[in-house]
Amino acid sequence: MSSTGEISTGRKIWEMVNPFVFMIVCMIICTMAATSVIITVSLMQGSMLTDISELSVKASLISEMIFYAAVIVIKYRSIGYDKYKYGHSSKNWPILKCVAAAAAAFGISIVLNYLIAVSGIDNLFPTYENSATALFSGQSPVILIITVVILGPIAEEIIFRWMIFGRIRCYYGSKWAILFSSLLFGIYHMNVVQFIFCTLLGIVFAYLYDKSGNIFITIAAHMAVNMVGVLGFI
Repeated sequence: MSSTGEISTGRKIWEMVNPFVFMIVCMIICTMAATSVIITVSLMQGSMLTDISELSVKASLISEMIFYAAVIVIKYRSIGYDKYKYGHSSKNWPILKCVAAAAAAFGISIVLNYLIAVSGIDNLFPTYENSATALFSGQSPVILIITVVILGPIAEEIIFRWMIFGRIRCYYGSKWAILFSSLLFGIYHMNVVQFIFCTLLGIVFAYLYDKSGNIFITIAAHMAVNMVGVLGFI
């Protein structure tokens, strides 16, 4: 791990959270831009308010796809920088161990999903199910898979595991890195059910990444989790 030198606490905090801030700002910009285009085009065509609302929901997945692609492209150059400055060393696990680890993380996600379902929390906070149905129903399966199953996991693993986790671990160690990167991962999903699920899943992913040093393991597991989530809408 590279030397961090004498860095102020404020600077450390900013370095640790700025990937999260970047992601939120990027998401807001993409959403606002897509909404503005939809409203402008719809008004020019004389569409009714209900039609505009329906188009906005349908186009939100396109906005999300653009958002994730933008995050990957913009932050791609930071991957090498973070590896040099904050230290990201792979343990060179054999391929079968990597596959088994990804499968184990996926299996844990299924158990977490089941426990949340039987606890009744999802019934107390139906926001996620309603928003997911509105966002995913009737969408093109190709766009759904590209956005939710491919681009989303890659972008989120770069931000939350590679960048945020890696930076916190460099400054404060693995335990704090696992905890705080997972909390931010849960907060990012913006509803109670997803906060619980994604925070717990984030702990699994962060622990696995810490032990393996292989971001592709968590990307693969994340893709599998998201694929299960969208199967009902394809």
